[in-house]
Amino acid sequence: VIVPLAGNLILFRTKYREFAPSFRHVNVAHARGLMQIGAQFFVLQLAGLIMFTSSNILITQLFGPAEVTQYNIAFKYFGIPSMAFTILLTPFWSAYTEAFARGDFGWIERSFKRLKQLLVIFTIGVVLMVLLANQVYDLWLGRHVSIPLSLSAAMGAYVVIVAWSSIFSYFINGAGKIRLQLFVAVLCSLAMIPIALLLADLEGLRTTGVVLALCISLLPGAILWPIQTRKLLSGRAHGIWTQ
Repeated sequence: VIVPLAGNLILFRTKYREFAPSFRHVNVAHARGLMQIGAQFFVLQLAGLIMFTSSNILITQLFGPAEVTQYNIAFKYFGIPSMAFTILLTPFWSAYTEAFARGDFGWIERSFKRLKQLLVIFTIGVVLMVLLANQVYDLWLGRHVSIPLSLSAAMGAYVVIVAWSSIFSYFINGAGKIRLQLFVAVLCSLAMIPIALLLADLEGLRTTGVVLALCISLLPGAILWPIQTRKLLSGRAHGIWTQ
């Protein structure tokens, strides 16, 4: 907290004085629009929180805390490539906002092409991680915890789906056209728990069924976000596609 606070006080009084925030520049007329989109982002994040944090609770209630350990180890293992891809994507959010406002759709298209190429490398890496998962777990934890290969495969599918969806959702978020994403996220977060209960009850799936439920809940977004992106870039977006 101290470092950014000191940085703000020093830099906005010296090097970046011309960019310093000031109440004199506040335009209340923009408050309603900003609050509306801020509220939508809040609900969107809340829906994501429900979807992604309910897994531990479901696994604990259905199979006991021992299987939560399996889930969390697999989640941390596959969280490594997921975190790396997120780091690469993060700067694009604000860049998309600027490019969309300027109408520089050519740059956006080229960015998508590069990110899709990176996704191919990412997917190959995740497949290799699935194939080597048992050996890595043994080196990491010894033989104290046994993690089914099916759970690792389901977790690998989950991070690939998230990465694919994020390529387009970062653009949609940057453009501020999140109404469709909001509705889909709320519906999918509500559907995730019954789907997880159904799949987890199938013979042999258990914790893997919960992860598969996450994958299924993310599939609508993985299909709809590329469609919305194409509509926005081609100027064919109408109604909820452009809200």
